[in-house]
Amino acid sequence: MNKRVFIGFSTLFLMFFAQGIKTQNVDSYAKANRYYIDAKIDSALVCLDMRLSEIDSTDYEPMAETLLFRSRVLGNLAFFEPAMENAMKAYDLSKTHHMDNLTAASLLAVGKVYYLMYNDSVAEDYMLRAHTLAQDKHCDKELMATKSALAQLYSALERNDECLAMATQSLEMAEQLQDTLQMIENLSLFGAYYINLNQRANPVVAEHQLKVKQFLTKHCNWL
Repeated sequence: MNKRVFIGFSTLFLMFFAQGIKTQNVDSYAKANRYYIDAKIDSALVCLDMRLSEIDSTDYEPMAETLLFRSRVLGNLAFFEPAMENAMKAYDLSKTHHMDNLTAASLLAVGKVYYLMYNDSVAEDYMLRAHTLAQDKHCDKELMATKSALAQLYSALERNDECLAMATQSLEMAEQLQDTLQMIENLSLFGAYYINLNQRANPVVAEHQLKVKQFLTKHCNWL
């Protein structure tokens, strides 16, 4: 598995998309969720392929959702070319059929693949496109997820002020939407932010250590 992964990628991704399922073909998707959580990746991919074969060609939303799930699985296995292909198919499908929330999610998915490939400038470009679309179309969950993804990108780049701003905004939205998993992810980013600050400090700043402890304690309280 690629070492550069998103915080809590498996549970957050699975729960986010599982909430959006609206078709009868839930069994193979649910099985894919279970297999992925259990790290049985080959079985998860088989189930996702089965789900794609079951979906009616005009049932665009579950098709796009499944492609996005498949992209995420493949990306974190470092199969970047098929991961990108799935994300772009989801993008084309959602854009053609005016599904703004999934178009934003698809742009974010493309950005995440580039992030995993360490192509940070292109990753940021796609994430910002996702951010703008989600904001303009009032897609709150996608906007929240995009802010969190940008925060993690900025954390990796040690662009600490931008990381803090995005994580703060995403956390506020997560609290409003009562999205516990997203709260946990953003609290993890706050911990990473203060750890990054201390890596550059000599001597170590006690206040930063206290902040890390506070955020990690709050993180654990949500588990």
